Amino acid sequence: MTLVRLFEKDTTRKSKYLNIIICSFFYFMLSMALRTFTIGGVNQLSFLEESDIPILRGVITQIQILISVYIVLRINKAGYVTAIILNLYSSLLALAFLILNKSLDSLPGVISYLAVIIIISFIMEYKNQVFHYLRKIEDQKLNIEASRQKLYDLAYFDAVTKLPNLKLFIEELRVSVKDCNHNQEILAVMAIDLDSFKSVNDTLGYSSGNEVLNEIARRIQSHVNDQAVVCRSGGDEYFIYMQGLHSREELDLELKHLLEAFILPIVIKGIEFFITASVGVAVYPEDGEDVEQLIKNADMSMFEAKKNGKNQVVFCTKEMKDGVGRKVMLTNHLYRALGRNELFLHYQPQIEVATGEVIGFEALLRWKHPELGLISPVEFIPIAEQTGLIKPIGLWIFQSVCEQCKKCRVAASRDMRLSINLSMEQLREAKIAEQLQQIVEETKMNPQNIEIEITESIAFNQDFDVLKVLKELKQVGFLIAIDDFGKEYSSLNRIRSFPVDLIKIDMDFVHGISSGNSKDRAVVKTIIQLAKNLGVRVLAEGVETEEQYQFLKREGCDEIQGYYFFKPMDAKDAGMLITGEEYV
Repeated sequence: MTLVRLFEKDTTRKSKYLNIIICSFFYFMLSMALRTFTIGGVNQLSFLEESDIPILRGVITQIQILISVYIVLRINKAGYVTAIILNLYSSLLALAFLILNKSLDSLPGVISYLAVIIIISFIMEYKNQVFHYLRKIEDQKLNIEASRQKLYDLAYFDAVTKLPNLKLFIEELRVSVKDCNHNQEILAVMAIDLDSFKSVNDTLGYSSGNEVLNEIARRIQSHVNDQAVVCRSGGDEYFIYMQGLHSREELDLELKHLLEAFILPIVIKGIEFFITASVGVAVYPEDGEDVEQLIKNADMSMFEAKKNGKNQVVFCTKEMKDGVGRKVMLTNHLYRALGRNELFLHYQPQIEVATGEVIGFEALLRWKHPELGLISPVEFIPIAEQTGLIKPIGLWIFQSVCEQCKKCRVAASRDMRLSINLSMEQLREAKIAEQLQQIVEETKMNPQNIEIEITESIAFNQDFDVLKVLKELKQVGFLIAIDDFGKEYSSLNRIRSFPVDLIKIDMDFVHGISSGNSKDRAVVKTIIQLAKNLGVRVLAEGVETEEQYQFLKREGCDEIQGYYFFKPMDAKDAGMLITGEEYV
């Protein structure tokens, strides 16, 4: 009960008026007694002496004062009005006796009653001030409580869906994990990512996107059991943990029911949106004995679900966890690999089909770990790109290629083309063209003998202005090649505006030549013809058989690289290949 309510608490209406009546009755009875003593003196009471009368009148007056103060304190406004009336009545009565009897005996009473009126007025004013201050205190308390609740909501709940946020989710999950140890029940953590949510924001804007997030939250909550806790961790991601499950089959049924939340479309502003979800699942304790491990492994499984086609549930596996551990280890070691001279280059010769001569080399990055041995580029290059290490490594590759080929170029008495791959992260560098130009000037390399290779996915990426960067590289004098052509999402409109000098046919299509796949052969023919129509050269990668070589030669492919002619070799062997001597 609040301070104000305590202050305002009064008796019931019936008891309030009963108190007023009783107090007024006693007050009047005392007034009548006082009148009797004033008029009749001691004659009315034989046991009193004349000297006792003033004392008795004083006692009666004090009792009346107490009654007045009591009803003011007890009954608030009604009591105050009653006390004023009673004391006005008594003061007027005493004043009348004073005038009629022309005696000062009743003067103290008049003064006392007037003083009481002043006192109870002060009491009432004080009560009003106290009430005002208590009201302010109560309002401040309510404001503080509202602010505390608002801060709590901001700290523990999502502003859009009003679901618990990840912080509260983790706290509750931590408690449930402890309970699970005692109950011997299954506890599963699910990470959910919406597969096509971006289309809503792109089509209708973020306010409509928030409507979708709210609807998804509502559907998820309606498709999980009562013991499940749902949270929105941010963006279009949700987390759920389910407890109280007794078997893996029961968990499978719950997950099947969860996916049913995404079957029906969501209608926003008359437009239907089909939103599916990728779900990753981590089960306690197999996939983690603490909250952080469970969430991390559920999240990792969700990314696996998205990578493998989306709109599905993927459970965490030992292979996934081992892969993450190896990735963390390789990431840590890769930071030191360049400084420890663990990175080196191989060169794969490129052959001109018409003459059979080596006309260039593609530089290939290799990593030899002191304990793990050779690590595949397929494994460590994505790590380098994700961590940003590809930027210093890429400049090192460019510098090393130019330096290693300096003597070889002089000895061969002819220029050799060198193909060097650039990643998307390198192309995002604002001054990449200037950096590469500086290297070729320092090493006295002719930029027209250096071919910058970018993958097809980078060339046609819309996230940043690739064309602008390629034009800057072209102005320096570099050649431009598109690698893995035909594998991703080729755009004829984009490629005709690109400053491309060479198209490289992806090895998957080349291998299809030997498999008898007529479609692969048709794709290869089409790419070769397209390159000729665009006035650019075409190179086939991964040529390994005589059949592949003869087919490409018949179709007019300009260049070839692959194991059919040469495997990748170190700089020393590459130098000997074109000079017959050791120059590198």
